Amino acid sequence: MKKFVRFRVLPLMLVLVISIVFVLFCYCSLNAEVDCQNRAELKLFVSSDKGYEYIQNLTTELEQQRVQIASLQSKLAGLIQVLPTEKTNFGAEMGVRNMVMAKVRSPAEILDGIPLSTEFALIPFTRFTAERLFLVDPGLGRRVMEKPIGYIRKDLTEILDYAVEQLNEDGSTPKFALTDFLEGLFRTLPGFGTHYELYFRNIRAHGSISKYVKVVITRPMSEPFLLQKHDTDVRGKLINIIVPLSGRMESFRRFMENFVKVCIKLDKYVYLTLVYFGSQEFAEIQKATAEISVTFQFDRIQVIQLHEKFSRSKGLQVGIQNWKGDDDVLLFMCDIDVIFNNDFLERCRLNTEPGQKVYYPIIFSMYNPKIVNAFQDEPVSKGSSELLISKETGFWRDFGYGMTCQYRRDFLAMKGFDELSSGWGMEDVYLYRKFVRSNITVVRASDPGIFHIWHEKYCDPNLSPDRYRGCIRSKALNEASHSQLGILAFKDEIDIHQALKKSGLID
Repeated sequence: MKKFVRFRVLPLMLVLVISIVFVLFCYCSLNAEVDCQNRAELKLFVSSDKGYEYIQNLTTELEQQRVQIASLQSKLAGLIQVLPTEKTNFGAEMGVRNMVMAKVRSPAEILDGIPLSTEFALIPFTRFTAERLFLVDPGLGRRVMEKPIGYIRKDLTEILDYAVEQLNEDGSTPKFALTDFLEGLFRTLPGFGTHYELYFRNIRAHGSISKYVKVVITRPMSEPFLLQKHDTDVRGKLINIIVPLSGRMESFRRFMENFVKVCIKLDKYVYLTLVYFGSQEFAEIQKATAEISVTFQFDRIQVIQLHEKFSRSKGLQVGIQNWKGDDDVLLFMCDIDVIFNNDFLERCRLNTEPGQKVYYPIIFSMYNPKIVNAFQDEPVSKGSSELLISKETGFWRDFGYGMTCQYRRDFLAMKGFDELSSGWGMEDVYLYRKFVRSNITVVRASDPGIFHIWHEKYCDPNLSPDRYRGCIRSKALNEASHSQLGILAFKDEIDIHQALKKSGLID
């Protein structure tokens, strides 16, 4: 019986399938014929004057709709912060928030780095405290350091108030206050808004002065928008300071004096790698470092000797490769003419993350002290903690990329320095460009805790034209301020005026 039913059903199903196929074929044929007729009529309509006018009207309307959509998206970004949470659908609100966050974060290099085509495309940060702005590009009429006033003060006050509000949002105690703010960075990204990175003292972490709370905020041309907040603990994060040198014993003694005061007595979590080129005065270098190790029971000093012509890039590369500890050690590539304080070392740790961030501080470069002191009531001190930051004593070295803090694995991932580089300059620029063009965020900001001490500069005439011009430019900028150089240039004219005044020929 079951077999009989099966044989009866199969022919019926076959007939049904054939019928459906036939109906579909007829429908498609009819539809194709109608479609052909419609296309022919449409072709005639489009070629007429009315058709052309109709298309123009549609194009105009479409463009108006695009402008309206863009305007609505912009308003959404601003209004999302003021929408009352209790009167909106939570899921819909979070969807819009995520949309706004994605729009702000993705292209603006806020939380994730993006590759840039050139180092000139990178926008540096301005560092600030509650009472000071450390300006990267002040111009001739402004100071290199000044108080925030006017709109800038209003903006920073609003951001700090918002940050404190966000930190206290969970109701935990003790409560954060504006007095817990230590310092911050900000920069304005055209088309996206202002990016702030704020560091607060972590008052909820007991027994440590090296714990911070980092708050990342963006203001997308509207109300502030919280992107991130988290505790940051830099305790025990070792820094390997690498310094290449050849001769320069006076600079070496000054550097080691500062190293003892800042690194051994205060910070303690540092390792010093000295890479010395040549044999002259090498014994004195070894003796001085050995005495420091014994006197302060500090064994984290390594001296490497290379019997070849000085090359900064080679010295740094060798120093980095000779590290025997953890691959994720934090590196600080330094020069013998640089001195720094403990605040800088903390920023070196705070502004670097393995695989995420590298720190390129804009250091303050001191002018020729002979010229500066001639215009000062009191000589400028040589102590790192007392060096003065003003437009008459130095300038922000925004064209220099030699001082940098980065993790060893990130340096190696970028294949290090150009091995063909030797003599003065450019090797640090090449490395900087590699990071700028990668997905790693480059934190470029003024740092009031690190100074380049003036020294006589020699530009080798055998350098390539580009390097020689760069060396001469650096030499000229290092000498004195614009006004001081002007007074020196017109010294004869000034002397004549004073002589005439002294003789009574002029009032």
